[in-house]
Amino acid sequence: MIPFAGYVLFESLPLLLLAEAAGLAAALAVHRRRRSAGTRIGLAAVLVLCILLPVLQHLVETDAEQIRRLISTAAAAVDAGDTAALADALHERFTDGVRDKAAFVQSADLYLQRVRIDELRVGGFDVRVNGDAATVAFIAVCDWHGGSRSEHGVRSRWTVVCERTPAGWKMRRIESGRVGPAGMLDWRQAGEF
Repeated sequence: MIPFAGYVLFESLPLLLLAEAAGLAAALAVHRRRRSAGTRIGLAAVLVLCILLPVLQHLVETDAEQIRRLISTAAAAVDAGDTAALADALHERFTDGVRDKAAFVQSADLYLQRVRIDELRVGGFDVRVNGDAATVAFIAVCDWHGGSRSEHGVRSRWTVVCERTPAGWKMRRIESGRVGPAGMLDWRQAGEF
C-alpha cells in the first residue's frame, strides 16, 4: 500500500486530483452536517492540502521519474542519431552482454549511419528501484528505414538495469531486448545491430 500511496502523492497527478476530490467531498460533507468551528478548520486544512500537494508533486522528482527521463533522453538521442548524447546516458561500466560502453557506442554510431530510426517513442515503464540499482522494463515503438526497406510501428520490449551515480541515474546494462511481433527477434539479430 505504501508504494501506491507514494505513487499517488509524487508521480500521478490525475490520481492525486481524484484523491483530493474525494477528500474534499468528505470534508465538505462532514462540515455541512455538523457546521462547527472544528469542521470549518478541517475543511480549510483540506483546501490548503489540495493546493500544496500538487505543488509538492511538481517539486519532487522520484527515482522512477528520473529513470523514465533517462530512458526517454536516450531514446531521443537514438531518434536524432546523436551517439554522444546516447553515451551520456550510459554508465562508465556499461555492457550489453558482449560489448563495453565504447564498443557499444561505436557500433550504435555505425548502425545509425546505415539505418534511420524515426518517431521513437518509449512507454509502458515498469521501474523497480532497489537501493542504488533499478530494473526497468519498457516498450519502444519506432519507424525503421534502411536501404530499400522501411518498417513502420516496429515494437520492441526492453529490460535494462540502471545504477545511481553521483551524476544521476545511468544505464548499466541491457538485460534483454525483443523486437517485432511477440518479441520474435533478439535485439542483436534485428537489423544486425
